[in-house]
Amino acid sequence: MVGKSFLRKKKGWIRIVEAFVAIMLILSVFVYIYYQRNQSGFSDRVLTMETQVLNEIAYNDSLRQAVITNSFTDIDNFIKTRIGGNLAYNFTICKPEDACGLANYPSGNKEIYSRETLIFTGDRSNPDSYKESKLKLFVWVR
Repeated sequence: MVGKSFLRKKKGWIRIVEAFVAIMLILSVFVYIYYQRNQSGFSDRVLTMETQVLNEIAYNDSLRQAVITNSFTDIDNFIKTRIGGNLAYNFTICKPEDACGLANYPSGNKEIYSRETLIFTGDRSNPDSYKESKLKLFVWVR
């Protein structure tokens, strides 16, 4: 009689452990899905923010002129007001046909998000007034 009672208690503990493992498995799947969804959402938000910053520069006459004249300070001050939090950034200005890259990439295994825009000033029919440059913005988590 003592043996049967012991076996029942043992089976009860085994069922409790099985239920616990099943719950942990289900929760780990939910956590994985949540993490994946959050990562893609973050990427989308950063790329949207980069696009907005570049559009503001492209439609602002003084900032567009700053890009053409390579006035890094004016552009940096503007971008600094738009990008905040735990994000770091850098930008390059180059000719439209060049592939702009970062001079120094951040250390560590970081995802770098980049967007670019072409900046034009002047009239294409007048080669003396027509200037063009490419502005490329890089953003990453600090």
